[in-house]
Parts: sequence; C-alpha cells; structure tokens
Amino acid sequence: MALSPQERLAVMEIERRRSFVRKPPDPTLGGTLDRAERSLRDAARRDTSLKRAWRDVCPAELRGRVRAVSLAKGTMILGAADQSAKFLADRALRGPLRKRLADALGATISRVTVRVGGADAPATATPARSRAPRRS
Repeated sequence: MALSPQERLAVMEIERRRSFVRKPPDPTLGGTLDRAERSLRDAARRDTSLKRAWRDVCPAELRGRVRAVSLAKGTMILGAADQSAKFLADRALRGPLRKRLADALGATISRVTVRVGGADAPATATPARSRAPRRS
C-alpha cells in the first residue's frame, strides 16, 4: 500500500523528531555553580548601579533618610527611616525626580514603593517607639 504525499511528509517529520538527540543535563555541579555565580554577579551589578543612581539624583533633604533597596520589573523599592521621610520621598518622586532617576539608570520605573522601618530602613533610622502593653 502506497503512502500519500501528506502521509509521507508526516512519517518523515516523525523520523526527524525521533532522531533529535537532546543533550543530557550536566550531572556535575559546575554548570549549576556557574549559573548561580552569574546571577549573583548580575544582581550585584544592578544593585550598585541603582544605589549609585539614587545617590546622584537624591535631593539633599532625603539623603541619609531614604535609601534605594531594589529595582525589579519596573518596580523600585525605597527604604525610609520614618514616616516623614516616606512622605517627602513620595512627594519628590511625583515630580521630575522619577524621570531623572530612570534616565540615570537607563531603565523604566513604572511604580515606586516606599517602605518605613524594618530591614529596608537606612542605617540612620531611629527605632520605633514601643507601646505600653494593653491592659485586659
């Protein structure tokens, strides 16, 4: 029984796919370590360029009170020492500061999040006031 032209093409395609040999994954840790090293190096490069750009364009009233934490997928995260620093940063970033920062980074900043306190706060952050325990 003779195959039609379409059937012949289908058989040829199946044979071509069967002959495709995938490269087996590298069983050693070398490839994994190389990928991890590359991703850490890229993250460090991005991090230092973000902090350098923030230092260059940061207004004087925000220096020491707000620091750049990260920039990923267009979202920039800033750490503020206190609520007033957060307010000032938010107000400054609504103006031309966001555009200057994006130009200095060569990236698009679509959203800015300013966090107060915690691990993201600058080194000069004052500790939060502790409340008295509630009475029951």
